[in-house]
Amino acid sequence: MVTIRRCLLLPMILMAVGCASVQSPEGSWRGMDVSDALEVLGRYSNVFAVRITADHIEQASNNPWSIAMYDGIVIKPYKGVWQKDERVAFTQRLDYVALPQTNVAVDVVVVLLTNVHTNEAFAVDAGELELYTPEGDKALSKVVAAGR
Repeated sequence: MVTIRRCLLLPMILMAVGCASVQSPEGSWRGMDVSDALEVLGRYSNVFAVRITADHIEQASNNPWSIAMYDGIVIKPYKGVWQKDERVAFTQRLDYVALPQTNVAVDVVVVLLTNVHTNEAFAVDAGELELYTPEGDKALSKVVAAGR
């Protein structure tokens, strides 16, 4: 049953996080050359991969959108002060009404781009969250190394 729920919810998760890196040409991050990617990454002090450990999606009261709340553990810091195994909590506004769901994104890995380092939950916007892929990891690591 858990597998069926995840399969049904995967399109919602992909819409929520965006999947820029999934369709990128080989060796590029989000389809950008290194200088353009460095410009985007330069806007953020922290870039890191997170494994989701808990999540909850609820409809915002009297509004045509939903709020996704995630807890996770940093599994790979690329840039900034977040460290491996640090706990992180973040939220994202979904521009659509979603059915209330709990723990359907557990074990999904995402990459966060943020200027925040806190023990409190923080909001992420579109473009600051993407689905982790091995190809995206390799390309992002290459871009971050080029910027050092």
